Amino acid sequence: MIAPYWTDLDSRNSPYADSGVYLTQTANQTVVTWKNMGYYPSNYTGLATFQLVLNNPAAAVNNQVIGFFYDNLSAGNDDHQVTAGFGDGSSSINSGEVSYAEGSSSVLSAQLNQSAVWFDLVNGKPVVVPPVPVLGAVWLFASGLLGLLGMKRRHQA
Repeated sequence: MIAPYWTDLDSRNSPYADSGVYLTQTANQTVVTWKNMGYYPSNYTGLATFQLVLNNPAAAVNNQVIGFFYDNLSAGNDDHQVTAGFGDGSSSINSGEVSYAEGSSSVLSAQLNQSAVWFDLVNGKPVVVPPVPVLGAVWLFASGLLGLLGMKRRHQA
């Protein structure tokens, strides 16, 4: 089981017209979005908005096969247990399960809010893909661009 935010969520009696679960598919990608979900039973003092992205491994860029994206997470007065990962969160009991994060909704909503993580599948097991550091990527791009400009000037001379 792939679980970006495994807890008791609820969209019944939501004060938000767009509260619900949405599916978008293309040839190489499936995106499931949970938007403005409350916590069970009908508790909207806290909200959960997040996505699960599944890329075709053959077409995945930078080994980004499975992605968890967290947008608007807050617990309000809720205190459910939450797990993010692969399985039901009992990795200490059920071997083979991978827990990315686990704890109470108040702790995890603050920890995961406005974050994202990509996983690759290595021998069938999810492995976190390290993010590309923005500063390093910019430096690499800039130095490559300067090198190309230098080569162009040398050819013109």
